Amino acid sequence: MIEAQVSGLFQTPVYVTKLKKEFSKEEISFINNDKVDIQSKLNRKMPGGNFTSPNKYILNEKIFKNLKQEVQLIVEDYFDRIVSLPDDITPYITQSWLTYTESGQYHHEHDHSNSYASGVIYVDCHKTLDKIAFNNHGYNMIRPQPRVNNIFNSSMWVMPVEKNQVFLFPSSLSHFVPNIEGDHSRISLAFNTFIKGKVGEYKESTELFLK
Repeated sequence: MIEAQVSGLFQTPVYVTKLKKEFSKEEISFINNDKVDIQSKLNRKMPGGNFTSPNKYILNEKIFKNLKQEVQLIVEDYFDRIVSLPDDITPYITQSWLTYTESGQYHHEHDHSNSYASGVIYVDCHKTLDKIAFNNHGYNMIRPQPRVNNIFNSSMWVMPVEKNQVFLFPSSLSHFVPNIEGDHSRISLAFNTFIKGKVGEYKESTELFLK
């Protein structure tokens, strides 16, 4: 056996935590009423892909005041652990929306523009069937099929999800939701983030003020 150390350079972080409190009955009622309202306006069950709430600032709703405060703390922890922002730069939540995925539906592969880090909260999902998948679109000219997939040789990584879990990752990381199996619905709340403060240096002609 050869003694060797393998290091992962420039790794892509996927931060996973759980909400301290479950969604209240009032919050769940609001979410379900939003779903019914969307379906009634569509007047049909959406085939294939899923559908999202018309409100793209859903966390600004009064009923989600406490939830937004907790998510903000989670966002700050992500940036502190991973980005290590200086004290004069602050991360904040920009847009947020609900996503509804029914049995047999999926969410297409995508990333998030105009955002630093993106997150998703699982309001309701199947404990063993629901997943989130991430794609690696790096250099891939020659790709023999590996005997065993690992974090170094995989072009896709699938992670199970749980109710009340929160995922945070770079907005440039491509991801999707595979087809929902079984007779159940998946409800999630997605959000984007950005930063405000001064970045760059005056003397290097890179200074920029973000508000």
